[in-house]
Amino acid sequence: MEQLLQEKKQEKEKHDSEMLTMKSCIQQLQEDMKMLFRKTSELHYENTVLTKMVEEKIKNKLSESTGLSFTQANTIGQALMQQDVFNCM
Repeated sequence: MEQLLQEKKQEKEKHDSEMLTMKSCIQQLQEDMKMLFRKTSELHYENTVLTKMVEEKIKNKLSESTGLSFTQANTIGQALMQQDVFNCM
């Protein structure tokens, strides 16, 4: 009888240890996911800023090289961007 109690106690200790390990792993995974979400958000923001900079450069180059007005160059630049000619996303 005492041996059975001892075995049950060992099983419970093993189970408790496994549960603590799993809890720790889950907490680490949650932290990793938060960091990944932050980094993804930062990259999305940087991509948006860079895309806008490229759009402006395209508009300026079109205006300079063709003598078009800013409005005309802007219209052409927007059309090119909508066709994903310069957009990686």
